[in-house]
Amino acid sequence: MDLGLERVKALLRHLGNPQDAFAVIHVAGTNGKGSVCAYVASILRVSGYKTGRFNSPHLVHVRDSVQLNGQTISLETYEQAQTQVRQANERFDTQCTDFELLTATAMVIFREANVDIAVVEVGLGGRLDATNVFTAPLVCAITSIAMDHMNVLGPDIPSIAREKAGIFKSNAFAVIGPQEADRALEELVSRARSTKGYVICRPGEWLAERPGWASITVQGGYLTTASTVSVPIPLNGEYQLSNAATGINIIYALIQQHLLLARGLPLLITEDMIRQGMAETRWPGRLSWESTSALKLSFSHILVDGAHNVQAAAALREFVDTLLGGTRHLEGVKPTRVCWIFGMTQGKDVEESLRLLLRPEDDITFVPFSQPEGMPWIHAVAPESLSNAAQGLGVHAYTASTLLEGLQTISSRIPSMENDQPLVCLAGSLYLVADFYRLSL
Repeated sequence: MDLGLERVKALLRHLGNPQDAFAVIHVAGTNGKGSVCAYVASILRVSGYKTGRFNSPHLVHVRDSVQLNGQTISLETYEQAQTQVRQANERFDTQCTDFELLTATAMVIFREANVDIAVVEVGLGGRLDATNVFTAPLVCAITSIAMDHMNVLGPDIPSIAREKAGIFKSNAFAVIGPQEADRALEELVSRARSTKGYVICRPGEWLAERPGWASITVQGGYLTTASTVSVPIPLNGEYQLSNAATGINIIYALIQQHLLLARGLPLLITEDMIRQGMAETRWPGRLSWESTSALKLSFSHILVDGAHNVQAAAALREFVDTLLGGTRHLEGVKPTRVCWIFGMTQGKDVEESLRLLLRPEDDITFVPFSQPEGMPWIHAVAPESLSNAAQGLGVHAYTASTLLEGLQTISSRIPSMENDQPLVCLAGSLYLVADFYRLSL
C-alpha cells in the first residue's frame, strides 16, 4: 500500500481540478463513516440538492462506490469518466494507484454531473488518503476511532486519531463524533482547534414512546446553544445512535454556521426534510437482513454485517444478543444461538474479534473471500488459520473453500436443529459481504 497525495494531486491538476467544482463534506473514522455519509447524503438529496456520494470499498462492482442522488452511477457514466482519468494518468505518467484513479474518477463524475454537494468517505486514514485533496470543504467529520490498520496509521489510538484528523482544514468546520477512547477525543479536539470551529457530538437516546426514533442533541458550536431534534433511525445497531448524532450535527453545522450560503447554495433543509432523509437512508451490508431465496438454502434470511475489527465485532455481538434475548426477532422466529459464517482480512486482530463474537453454544464456518478488484494489497486469512484461532473458545468450527460451500454446509446442518433454530450471521469483512451480494444477484 503506497499512501501519499503527490500523485493524485498531479493527476487532478491535469484533469482541471474537478474536486474544486462542488461543495464537499469529508468524513473519516474507523467505524461508522459509511453510515454517516449515507445519512448526510440522503438528507441533502431529499432537501433538493444535487448530491454526489463516494464510499469505499465497493460491494458488487467498483462503480457502486459512486452515487448521484442516491443511485449508483450507470456503467456508461463510470466507463466514460474512467477512460478520461486513465488516459490522463498514462499521458502524464502520474503512476497513480487504483484507489487514486477511482477517487479521481469520482471527482470527474461529480463535476460532469454538476453536483451541488459531494459527501466523500475517506478510504484509509485521512492525512495521506487519496480523498484528502479538497482545499475548502464545508465540513470535515471524524467518526468513532478504534485500533485498526496499525501497520499504516500507527500503534496506538492517539497516532490513529492524528492521522484521521489530517483531513481537518483551517477554513472548514469540524464535527467530532462520539468517541469511546478519551485519548482519541483529546487528540481530535487538539487538532480541531486550528479549524474554523468545531462541535463534539454525543450519542442520541432512543425515544421510549416512539420505537425506532431517537432524540439527537444538536451541539451549538460557537454561534448557537444546544437543542434537540427527534429523528427516525432506520439502520440497526446501538452504535447508530452515535452515527446518527454525527450525521445530524453535520447537517446542522451547514445551517447554523451559514456554510451553504457562503458557498452560494440556497438553504433548503428543514426538520421535515431531515426526518425524511433519515427515514429513507439505506446502507446494505451493515446489520442488514437479507433473503437467501436465490441460493435455495434451508434458512430464508441471513444477518449480514461487515464488522471487520474489534470495535465492530463487539457492536455486532451486542446486536445479536438482543435477537437471542427476544427483544428483537425476525418472522416470529426466536433463535437461541448463532451459526456464523466468517472471513477476515490479513492484519486484523482475529483472536480478539472471535473472542468477542463467539459463545460456546455457537458454531462457525470459516471461508475466504474473493480478491477485491483494484485492491492487490488485500488478502483473506486462510480458513484453516481462522479455525486455529478459534480453538479454545468452545465452539464447533468448520471450514469451507468458498462462501457458497460454507452457506450450503450450514444449510445442510440446520434441519437437524429443528427444535433449536439458529440465527445465521455472515461477518468479518466487507469483502465477504460483497461476495454474498454477488451470489444473491
